Amino acid sequence: MIPAVMLAAAGPEDWVPVRWPGGPLEVLRRSQTSTAPVDAAVGQVLPNWYHPRTLTLLENTPVNCLLVTWSTGAERSVESEQWKLVAAYARAAHQKGIAVVGLLYPGADPDLAAASAVDAGLDGLALEGEFRGNPTIVTELRRALCARKSSAVVIPLGSQEWLRPDSAWPILGTGEGVAPGIRVLSESDAAAATPTSEPWIDSNIWLIRSLRAWGGERPVWLGYELANPAEADYARAIADSAVAGGRWVVSLGDELRAGLWHEGAEALAIWSRIAVGLSFFEQHREWRGFAPVGPLGIIQDLTGPHRVISGENLNLITRRRIPYRLIDRARLARAALEGLHAVVATDLAPPTGVERELLSAYVEDGGLLVAGPSWKGAAPGSTGYILRQLGRGTILAYTQNPTDPEALSKDLPDLLGKENLLVRLFNVPSVLAQVSAGPRGAPLLLQLVNYASGPAESITVRVAGAYRSARLFRPEAPPLDLKIDKSGAKIELTIDSVAVCAALLLEE
Repeated sequence: MIPAVMLAAAGPEDWVPVRWPGGPLEVLRRSQTSTAPVDAAVGQVLPNWYHPRTLTLLENTPVNCLLVTWSTGAERSVESEQWKLVAAYARAAHQKGIAVVGLLYPGADPDLAAASAVDAGLDGLALEGEFRGNPTIVTELRRALCARKSSAVVIPLGSQEWLRPDSAWPILGTGEGVAPGIRVLSESDAAAATPTSEPWIDSNIWLIRSLRAWGGERPVWLGYELANPAEADYARAIADSAVAGGRWVVSLGDELRAGLWHEGAEALAIWSRIAVGLSFFEQHREWRGFAPVGPLGIIQDLTGPHRVISGENLNLITRRRIPYRLIDRARLARAALEGLHAVVATDLAPPTGVERELLSAYVEDGGLLVAGPSWKGAAPGSTGYILRQLGRGTILAYTQNPTDPEALSKDLPDLLGKENLLVRLFNVPSVLAQVSAGPRGAPLLLQLVNYASGPAESITVRVAGAYRSARLFRPEAPPLDLKIDKSGAKIELTIDSVAVCAALLLEE
């Protein structure tokens, strides 16, 4: 048997994944988890989905990795039937340069799942859901694959906490995440509205950035599924992950898959537009290598005692459109602090002696350090934090431990000074932006995601710097050169419309 990795067109770092459940085991799994399709037409599609004809849907798309139903710990006869069906399908997929990864659910036997995956030539196994009853399953899977001299990878698609003790994942994946969009708040939810009365945006940008900062060069996947998705929901979920350098594992609604099976014109049109969204970011894959830039540095510690609070800090700071650089605690060094106007170090609770010395030197050189109570040294102010001068800089220490994310995100724009934010957007409460730069700081890339159901129009962008050209990229239109208006040390330009996402490339 030719190893699957030799047949696949790309390695894990270049896989563009789509969730592709089907077969008799998927039908059984749905019936046991109360997620069986209510539509009879959909119910007929699931058991037949691994017919070679469905592979034709992937032609002329960037999709090169399918996540298929593999093992749930069901009766051996049912699983054996599934494995035989998927093995034939995987052979056909490999001939087209498409990798196939088997989905394992709680209850799966790691040795049997691994042995059957090797026999079928699968490229990997992905763990979906919570395996609290079998915490050693990862070790057992790897041992079983290694014993069979298989190069198939193991991918996590469960809780983020699963990533903490393990550094060997080839892909950092999690099943967590939110459906990107604007949350509709009821009167009882009014307390969740932002202080500025702007819409509450659900986004995964902060999560992707957090995992990428922690995981280095490894790909990041989000494996959440959308509930009753509309067409624009697919494009938004793709863009929400991609602008931060990650990938959403595309998950098609059952009704859409039924439409694709029957070659319905509307379903095929939606699938075509999903492919356009994926292709847009694959055509510009070099953007994933751009480094985030901004006046703010945030030190994160995913092994600390307040991981949830740390994530909420990033979530709210992202929502307030403050460009920032993430610094993983293990990589904190003098070079990581260069060029920053302020550094948030509330995750350091408390800082080590070396960290305190390093950050004190940063403050003495004129920086602003935003920290927790372990840095306090003056009488508390009425705002809940303490200010202390050190050399040419300032230490701001919140008195609450852990620091309240809402208070921190609300204070930061004023602490930084709005004119120091590098990039500012006007007239677009439904848009979030990611700012990054290419090698040696140029060009500057501004990626926008619109979370509203309708297009964002007449967007004014103000950027600090002397840029001479601005090119706008959108999935649905050819590149467009924009007119630049200069104002002192800043430039200003207008984007006519952003349907779901856009990218602005600025050259000096």
